[in-house]
Amino acid sequence: MALTSATLLALWILHVVSSSHGLQNLTAHPGDNVTLECRAPSNVSIIMLRWSRPDLEPEYVFFYRDELPDPTHQNPSFAGRVELLDREMKNGDLSLTLKNVNRNDTGTYKCRVATRGTSSSNIVSEHSSTINLMVEGQEVVTAHPGQDVTLECRAPSNVSIIVLEWSRPDLEPEYVFFYRDKLSDPTHQNPSFAGRVELFDREMKNGNLSLSLKNVTRNDTGIYECRFVTVGTRRSKRANIDSEPSSIITLMVEEPGEFS
Repeated sequence: MALTSATLLALWILHVVSSSHGLQNLTAHPGDNVTLECRAPSNVSIIMLRWSRPDLEPEYVFFYRDELPDPTHQNPSFAGRVELLDREMKNGDLSLTLKNVNRNDTGTYKCRVATRGTSSSNIVSEHSSTINLMVEGQEVVTAHPGQDVTLECRAPSNVSIIVLEWSRPDLEPEYVFFYRDKLSDPTHQNPSFAGRVELFDREMKNGNLSLSLKNVTRNDTGIYECRFVTVGTRRSKRANIDSEPSSIITLMVEEPGEFS
């Protein structure tokens, strides 16, 4: 008798047999493509495969069932950036390719697989892999004068943002964009950015704190830092946010042909 996806999922939850294959540490730089490794025995049929990051909401990085990827509950930050290293999962290779990583991809990734053995119809759920990914270093964005650029920054998708600060420490005043109390606050903004910056998503859905900078000039070349405060986080008494940057981006604005 064929089992429905719902039945398979229920069986997976009810009949869990866990086996850890060890913790792996992986280091990458912004813009890299990385491979998150996971393997199942080569002589089993894959019923379900789930890659997740438990600190996110939704936590799913990649979900596979009924012989197809299922993006229904995928975290939006991974849309279009993940795929199986081997789409046919030959020889039990369940590894995932994560493209164009950024500092917000730092976290713990878990691979779980539901299989059916060759000699039994029983379903076995196996915790196959746990990987700590650390994305280090600064991200570099290049542009030509007159172009619009996006400076990326992300927060967890299930938090409320109280304060958001984009700054360029070499300037005085250093503020590129400042948001608090549900409104942008231009009080201390550097005049060179007036009328040229706005949130990429004004509602900051799914933790998207990225900033659009319009009509860039050579004077916009510099290092941009993103910081934020969420509900439940201690708030600094100073105008700026006393914390490590969540995103550091080096913007290079040069005439065509000067990047080489």
